[in-house]
Amino acid sequence: MIGLGQAKPSQAKPSQAKPSQVKSSQAKPLAPACLHRLNRSASPPESSARAVAGVRRSVLRLRRGLLAALLCLPLLAGLAVPAAAQTIDSTSITEGQTKTFTVSNIPSSWTGQIIITIGNGGVSGVTALSNCNSAVLAAVPTWDICIHSQNLTGATPSFELRANGDSVSESGESAEVTLEDGDDSSRTASFTITIDEVSQPTVTITGGSAVTEGGAARFTINANPAPTANLTVAFTISEETGDGQEFLHSTVSGGSFTTFISANQTSATYD
Repeated sequence: MIGLGQAKPSQAKPSQAKPSQVKSSQAKPLAPACLHRLNRSASPPESSARAVAGVRRSVLRLRRGLLAALLCLPLLAGLAVPAAAQTIDSTSITEGQTKTFTVSNIPSSWTGQIIITIGNGGVSGVTALSNCNSAVLAAVPTWDICIHSQNLTGATPSFELRANGDSVSESGESAEVTLEDGDDSSRTASFTITIDEVSQPTVTITGGSAVTEGGAARFTINANPAPTANLTVAFTISEETGDGQEFLHSTVSGGSFTTFISANQTSATYD
């Protein structure tokens, strides 16, 4: 039999629309690596950090150095260069000479008027006088050295000394000159001045021509070589009294007298 074919109902599947898979625009959470990169970009570069650390170390070292310098100041004060010592341009004078001496390097800390004194410096037999006034010298005929003048101002004060040109042979003579700050007696400068001996000339005396009784007799006193300073000569006058001779006046006979031969001269007369 031919069966009648029955058409099967079509089993058409309805086309169901799949839900669209629309991706959301929401940002995904950042990965940890990204966070790490962000953290690094938010902090200074490594090289800058090293530079800052270096500056801090330098500042620390500078502070330590300043502190050490402050602690060492008392020690450095003891190592300070001392002021130059006072000096004098000469340390000797010749008998019969008047000579100027200049002192250098008087410190500015000397605020008072400078005072000068002179002494024998412990050398016995030396007579040192603070004044060359003629009256003073006449009162001390055995003087050896004296202060003739002075100009004690500024950083280079000066003074003038005079040494006696006596005829006494001496050696090893010296004097000590001291300058002192008038405001502080502990500030002083002392100098030893040597008095150089001068070889004394040979002195002779000769009589003059014949003298008429009642007249004056003249003598010539000679020096060889000529003295470099005034040379004082002491002598006595006497006579032979045998056979009743009396030629000298009583005020002359047996008396002691002095005269001098001028500097650079070879003779002097005495009446």
